[in-house]
Amino acid sequence: MTLKPFIGGNVVITDGVKGIGRGVVEGFAAAGAKIVFSGSDYDEGPYVQDEIREACRNEQIYFIGADVCDVEDVQRFIILALEYMGHVDVLVHNASDLLDSGAASVVDGERVQALNRSGERCVEGFLPGMLERKRGSIISLSSLIVLGKDGFASYSGYKEGGAMPSKSTVLRHAASGIRFNAVVAGMLATPAAERWAGVQANAVKVMEIPMGVKGTVDDMAHAVMFLASDKASYITGQTLFVDGGLSLLFNNPR
Repeated sequence: MTLKPFIGGNVVITDGVKGIGRGVVEGFAAAGAKIVFSGSDYDEGPYVQDEIREACRNEQIYFIGADVCDVEDVQRFIILALEYMGHVDVLVHNASDLLDSGAASVVDGERVQALNRSGERCVEGFLPGMLERKRGSIISLSSLIVLGKDGFASYSGYKEGGAMPSKSTVLRHAASGIRFNAVVAGMLATPAAERWAGVQANAVKVMEIPMGVKGTVDDMAHAVMFLASDKASYITGQTLFVDGGLSLLFNNPR
């Protein structure tokens, strides 16, 4: 999928070394965007950067090692990203890949809260430039399997978790051309998601996806790129569930 509006666009993506984050980096890279992405895997990040550059024939892909749950790392990441780019057109804050590496069902709550706070800091860091240019798209990524206390979360719980800025923030900046949206992943065909599903008490229900198939990281990347593009220029304050209808089976989050 290639959306031409991104040729020459500047995109920042947090936690883009693996999983959904990497898929989003690859999608924008293929569309010709200039990208800065972060990751806490300081060794793997440079290899991912080079692989994406080669695969997408786009040399304007830059990795910055940073743990988005660490305050100092976030500040350093913002400064370096602005130095590389000058301005940012699209900010993608990725909170979708923080599954515990072990067999736990959900990520440690304190880390999730730290991630939410880091999203606020990223917005604070990149928003002024967007306001100056009167244009910008800020997209938060998360996952039903990260946000749910017992595996899944209601839409109200998701909002309380801070995955998307408050209604007042969205409304305050709407007339300035800044759009805030969120994309929530369902059960994707990734090792981390499948490991998580296997330890759930409702594991059978987790696999009963109404559309009958698991999603892919490309499905998430396509949704993000649409919301970031001019094709979604009249969309703000919305949460898009990319889940094959799965969320309809749990607390009817819509």
